[in-house]
Amino acid sequence: MGTATFGQTRSPAPGRGSPPTATPASGQSLRHRLLTIAAVLREVRQEAGLSQRSLASRLGKANSHVSKIESGQRRVDAFELYLIAGIVGLDPAELFARVASELDAPRRAQFD
Repeated sequence: MGTATFGQTRSPAPGRGSPPTATPASGQSLRHRLLTIAAVLREVRQEAGLSQRSLASRLGKANSHVSKIESGQRRVDAFELYLIAGIVGLDPAELFARVASELDAPRRAQFD
């Protein structure tokens, strides 16, 4: 079984309905969602006082790995979010909630 990736759609198991759409009801494109996630991750890294290089080193990855995540060129999976949360001193649920809140912001703005 694969790892869930934020911003990625998956096909359902055979016989379980149609696959999810790439654009949710909020109207956000996949690119916009990736950039939103990237912005949250950049913010939490900076709030923790870490450079991209330092975060990459703690993740055991090349600097370009974090750079590509933060520029929206690379998707981040759930396990990486979990690891990043620990490195920046956040509870993983708090980081997931922060990402979800930012992804839901355009939909909330429609009702304000």
